[in-house]
Amino acid sequence: MSDKNEERESRKNQLIDAATTLFFSKGYTNTSVRDILDEANDRTSSPSVFYYYFESKDAIYRAVLRRYTERYVKSVQDAIDAYKDDAQSLMVRVTSLFLKTVKADAHGKEAAASPDNLLYALKLKEELTQKFVEVWELFIRSLDWYKADAETVHKTAVFIAGGIGEMMYDFGYVHEKKEGSARKLMDCIIDFCAGVLNAPAAEKEKYRRIVYDNFA
Repeated sequence: MSDKNEERESRKNQLIDAATTLFFSKGYTNTSVRDILDEANDRTSSPSVFYYYFESKDAIYRAVLRRYTERYVKSVQDAIDAYKDDAQSLMVRVTSLFLKTVKADAHGKEAAASPDNLLYALKLKEELTQKFVEVWELFIRSLDWYKADAETVHKTAVFIAGGIGEMMYDFGYVHEKKEGSARKLMDCIIDFCAGVLNAPAAEKEKYRRIVYDNFA
C-alpha cells in the first residue's frame, strides 16, 4: 500500500473511531457529521472532508457496524480457542462479551430508519448467528444432563442461536429501550434457552446468576 493510501485509510479509521464513540454515547440521531469531525480532532475542516471518505452518515454507520461485528466475532473466536476444552468457562466468557454489546447499544432503532442500514444489520446478524452456533454446540455437548445425537445437538444449537439473534435484533432495532429492558431481554433469553434444552431448574438459575453477576 502506498503512503498516500495508508494515510487515507488511517484518516478513514479515525473517523470510524470517532463515529463509534459518538453513536454509542450520544445515539445515532444526536450525532452530526460536524460532531464526528470534531471528535476526530478535525475541528477546522468543513463537512466536505467527511464526504471525501463517506458518502453519508448512514455509510459511516455501516462501517461502524462492520468493524464492531468483526471485532466481536474475533473475540468470540478467541474465547472458543481458549476454552474449547472447557465449555462452561467458554459460555461464561461469551456471556460477558454478549452483555457488553447489550448494554452498549444505544443507536440501533434510530439508525434503522434507513432501509439500507436495516438490511446491512440483518446481514451482519446472520454472520454472528453462525459463530454462536459453534459456541452453543460446544456448550450443549458438555451438558451431562442433556443427551442427544450429534445431529440433534447441531439443530438445537442452530435453533437457540437463531432465536437469540432474533431477540437481539428486536431489542436493537425495533423496540424503544427503557430502564431495565436489557435485564428483561436477558431473562427472556435464559428462559428461552432453558426451555429448548429442558434444563433442570437449578441449572437455569445457575446461569441466571452468572448473567446478573456480569450486569454488576
